[in-house]
Amino acid sequence: MKRLLLSVAIVGALVSSVPAQAEADPRPTALTAHHVVMVWDGFNSAWYFGELSTILVDELTGDGVVGKTITFLHGDQVFCTAVTNSSGVAKCTDPSAQISSLANGGYTARFAGTDDFLPSSASAKRARVLGTEI
Repeated sequence: MKRLLLSVAIVGALVSSVPAQAEADPRPTALTAHHVVMVWDGFNSAWYFGELSTILVDELTGDGVVGKTITFLHGDQVFCTAVTNSSGVAKCTDPSAQISSLANGGYTARFAGTDDFLPSSASAKRARVLGTEI
């Protein structure tokens, strides 16, 4: 009987010495930078610029990552920041940033990463030009 109690005591000691489960590693992300869009309105003789937009997704699930800050850059110079929405989309709607992106040949979007998500970046190096003629 004493031997059985000793075995139970050892098992109890082993179970209590198991370390707590380690935290999960940060999840990989993918960032897509959409091209700058310019539209020529020939009727009004004016250029219109679309929003600079990106989408940040969790690479393991394909779902958009919500509430994360995306930095828009020309080289190392930050010209805009935006927070991802419920679909993982971040938009820079500043008209001067849009024009600057065209003048500089595109932009880079960067997600710095967090404890839960790894960093990622993407570039859009060319503009799409759409137009109408009169």
